[in-house]
Amino acid sequence: MGIFIFLATELLQKAQENYLQEIKFWTTLLQQTPDLIVWIYYYKLENMPFGISMNQQTKLFFKLQNKEEVIIDMKEKDIIRVMDLLRAHLPHTTFGYSKEKKQLYDISPDLLRKQID
Repeated sequence: MGIFIFLATELLQKAQENYLQEIKFWTTLLQQTPDLIVWIYYYKLENMPFGISMNQQTKLFFKLQNKEEVIIDMKEKDIIRVMDLLRAHLPHTTFGYSKEKKQLYDISPDLLRKQID
């Protein structure tokens, strides 16, 4: 019984550390360095054999100025809500996917940065 309590305590401590690291990452990115985010879009993959929706995967992509990316698995309705909030918070950021935007990002991420007057 004691080993289970020890393992549970260790797992909870590790989960809390990971959670705090994630909070720190998002706080830094969105509050201190929001200019690093140049492009946000989401991707939806839906499996529909015989026209019946079996499962759906949606991912939210944050493309950064240094060509790194952050990908989050989320439900589509939550992604849409988050994107609406981020549009107001990140006016310099481009939203939505297109082949043209991908080409611009591949050439230089700064080409997707909106100019704010």
